[in-house]
Amino acid sequence: MKTNWIRAAAVAVALSGAVVGLAGFGWHCHGHKFGKEMVDRHVSKVMDQLDATPDQRLKATAIEDKLFADFKAMGHGHRQAFSGVVAQFGQEQLDPAILDGAFAAQQANREKLHQDVRQAILDVHAMLSPAQRQRLVQIVQDKQKEWGEESGEGEAVPEKP
Repeated sequence: MKTNWIRAAAVAVALSGAVVGLAGFGWHCHGHKFGKEMVDRHVSKVMDQLDATPDQRLKATAIEDKLFADFKAMGHGHRQAFSGVVAQFGQEQLDPAILDGAFAAQQANREKLHQDVRQAILDVHAMLSPAQRQRLVQIVQDKQKEWGEESGEGEAVPEKP
């Protein structure tokens, strides 16, 4: 479930130029610097595939940087929110209010990220030409097939004739 959420969030990064999923993988599985460098390479690659203008590249980089900062803040927020739970866990009683507070903080972090991803998708859509949007759709669909992901209806994504 967590991997699917990371991939879904990575779609927004992909829409800003990264190859879908690899951005989430890079952030989740690698250190910040390595993950950021990986995402930067993928953004550049997709921007090349879209024949992006210099202005589009700048906008995509700004969107990527904002989303990357959100992922970083979310990880920091998670550690911070649950540090109180960890500190209290060895005691005789665990205060449910501390646990509830940790979950509420995480929910707030996720909601902020969701709103920023939503805005990133809207911004990228507006930034790209109709032909670039169609090309990006093809890039995303090709990546989904490569991953063996399913369509939203539970059926395998059909192969092109």
